[in-house]
Amino acid sequence: TDRRFDVVTLNAVDTAATQSSLLSTNFLYTTEAFQRYFHVLRPGGVIFLTRPRPQLLRAVTAAVDALQKRGITDVGRHIVVLEDSDLLSAAIYADPLTAAQVATFEEQVRSGALDAKLVYAPGLELESNLASDYFAALRAGHLTDFEQRHRVRTDPATDDEPYFYQVEPSFFGSVAWQLLGLLLLLLVGVGIVLILVPLLRIQLPSRNRLLAGHFVYFGCLGLGFMLVEIAVMQQLSLVLGHPAYSLSVTLAGMLLAAHAAAASARDQDPRREFPAAGRARPEVPVIVVPGVL
Repeated sequence: TDRRFDVVTLNAVDTAATQSSLLSTNFLYTTEAFQRYFHVLRPGGVIFLTRPRPQLLRAVTAAVDALQKRGITDVGRHIVVLEDSDLLSAAIYADPLTAAQVATFEEQVRSGALDAKLVYAPGLELESNLASDYFAALRAGHLTDFEQRHRVRTDPATDDEPYFYQVEPSFFGSVAWQLLGLLLLLLVGVGIVLILVPLLRIQLPSRNRLLAGHFVYFGCLGLGFMLVEIAVMQQLSLVLGHPAYSLSVTLAGMLLAAHAAAASARDQDPRREFPAAGRARPEVPVIVVPGVL
């Protein structure tokens, strides 16, 4: 848009449903998103957002990265952070805050006009907390020590890696990693019970070699489907505007296309004969299950 705004607010723009999975993507708080927000701000304009404590810092790191890409070095002078119970709010300005503006924030908090606690403002000496410690570490270049002490991430979410809700410093050993491991074990167990066990009861010549070849082939096919699905769903969520729409369109489209391709390939080779025991087409669930999962 060519329009310019005084305020860009990001309060209550997503729901708890979008945060239910640490593997959910969110493109509202990436570096590229903040670059676009700054682009539409008038001089002196502000971006205002409220998030739970670790998520607010994750969003602020993206804003800091966007400011640095604009050639700003002292990014701490552009940001004020307020605390209200378990929520943190950040006011991120396009221009550096003046001493008068900081004094106004301080006075508004002291008088109760702002029902919140000031936890970071440029030039003020405040008690140690997540926000003030972050900006102190940013100025000193000690972000690694800050990550280890507070167990949070300081690298920003980007459009290429929009996993905003992963706030732990290391993916391996994080809650998301444990969730993926548990899901993998459950799905492998279901696959063994529903696919492998019935196939082992089928009497075929060279059964083990035949089953091994089929499992390797269709396992790679299913893995390929999942890798493509993940990439397509991530990009389509930008186009369609919601992860649920992207999931539905991607899965339905790929499964229908795979079915049409399989039907076409079968019709092009009518001379192919299948063993009598194989007429039940045991490979069909092997295609469908990995593709859906």
